[in-house]
Formats: sequence, C-alpha cells, structure tokens
Amino acid sequence: MTSARNARLVAICQHVRSPETGARVIEALASGIPTVTEALAGRGMPPAHYVDSGIRFTVVLHQHAPAPAPTGRTAAKAFLGTTEHRVHQALTQNGRTVRELAEELALSAPSIRKALRGLRDRGLATQSGGRGRITPYQRKESAAGPGGPR
Repeated sequence: MTSARNARLVAICQHVRSPETGARVIEALASGIPTVTEALAGRGMPPAHYVDSGIRFTVVLHQHAPAPAPTGRTAAKAFLGTTEHRVHQALTQNGRTVRELAEELALSAPSIRKALRGLRDRGLATQSGGRGRITPYQRKESAAGPGGPR
C-alpha cells in the first residue's frame, strides 16, 4: 500500500523525468518494495530491513545471510581478532612469555597481554607462573585449526 504525505507533489512528480536517463523521478505505484524483495531473493541474499521513522525511510541491505554459529572450541577460534590470531599462532606447547611474543610479533606488551587474556578466556591458551615469576603461555590444541582474523 502506498501513502503520500503530499498528494499534489506526488501527482506532479509522477510526470517529471530525469534528464540523464529519462526515467520517472517517482513511480508512486507501490511496486518498489516488492521489486527489491524479489531481486534480493533472486540473488540468494537475505531480505531487506525497512525502517520508517515518519520523517525518513531507511532500507538496510545485508550482503550475505549470517552463517550458522560455530560451537565449542571451534566457536572460540572462529571469532579471533587479528592480534589474537597472530598471538595464538606464535604460542607453542612449551610456552612463550609476553616479552618473547612482543619481540617476535613486533607488538606492544599491552597488546600481547590483551590478546592472551582473550585467548585464555576462550580456553585457547593456558598460563603458568604468576605474579613475580616468569609467566609462560601455552597454546591449547584441538582437532580443528584456529579461525582466521575477522
């Protein structure tokens, strides 16, 4: 169903054509949304999201349908940021310190620590040692390889 705020302006604009293409400036036949819906479906894309705020009409298009969410350790690895991915790859079973990782990866110690906290929280790394002692971090392995950077 179509609805115009200014019926007179709609009636005038239905007869106005673009000088570049010759196409009508507006159609006013309520076929726009069905046309968009069909075009998206025909390309295997998710449907558009329409937001009518009274003053503005917004259409949000998504490039791809969201992939099913991974589960378990695969899920933890699927959402690694670039730094977390690099740090995870640099970890070994024998353990690496923040200093060793910072030197190898040319990253700051705070960035390394933040990535290690994220990896540890996801169950992808373990920490031994502690306050006042050398603290090595080890990579935890699983059957699936780590996910790439986002």
